[in-house]
Amino acid sequence: MSVGHCERLFMQVLQTTPYEYLINYRIKKSLELLGKEKTIISQIALEVGFNDVSRFIQSFKKRMSITPKHYQKQLFSHQNNIQDIRGEKIMYYQTTYKSPVGTLFLVSDEENLIGLWLEGQKYFQATLKEDPIINDQIEILHRTKEWLNRYFKGEKPNIKELSLKPQGSDFRQEVWKILCEIPYGEVTTYGKIAKVVAQKMHKEKMSGQAVGNAVGHNPISIIIPCHRVVGTNGSLTGYAGGIDKKIALLKHEGVDMTYYFKPKAR
Repeated sequence: MSVGHCERLFMQVLQTTPYEYLINYRIKKSLELLGKEKTIISQIALEVGFNDVSRFIQSFKKRMSITPKHYQKQLFSHQNNIQDIRGEKIMYYQTTYKSPVGTLFLVSDEENLIGLWLEGQKYFQATLKEDPIINDQIEILHRTKEWLNRYFKGEKPNIKELSLKPQGSDFRQEVWKILCEIPYGEVTTYGKIAKVVAQKMHKEKMSGQAVGNAVGHNPISIIIPCHRVVGTNGSLTGYAGGIDKKIALLKHEGVDMTYYFKPKAR
């Protein structure tokens, strides 16, 4: 079997290249190390497999929209993300759900749904500061599974039925709120979202790239419907779960795919 054939098979199964998969894996490992105090960036780069520190920083910033140093600084200056008012660590609980688009990983803080990722998705569990504990008995996770059952049966369950608490910056939160307003079976564009965000933030304009980055980092896939966002020219770009999954979800919702197309591989 040739190298090229192996790469094509890899792409078909995981919707990403072997190189991108490796880099994303290294970045995820670096997030764990950055969460430890007194760790040096250069040591982390080497430990996760980067021989060049500048290349590590560049790769990290490309995927996380922040440098490793600033990520670490924010992490330790916002401990309330993983601690409650008594200073006790908040536990994360996880279960899985077998769906028509693959295995989904559901995570809660016991009261709210804070994450829903597709297997192999970019930025997989990147917003978690601790490893989740497997637990199928959490009520919000049970309600989420029921919501997903109805969704995949062709029903239109309301997002407001679930208590969602995605973790992210104020800007990303604004973008995710707009995503929640996109009706079932319809799509919008990154450009239109950028205009709405600009108005809400009282700015003349907003970068479509910044919006695309926020959409791509949505930690609650399907329920917060980032799959309903397309390029202005009809390109089905920017879905962290994979283009084929995006197409499957849009077709499931009855979207006419005549005017949309897969972006050319780079």
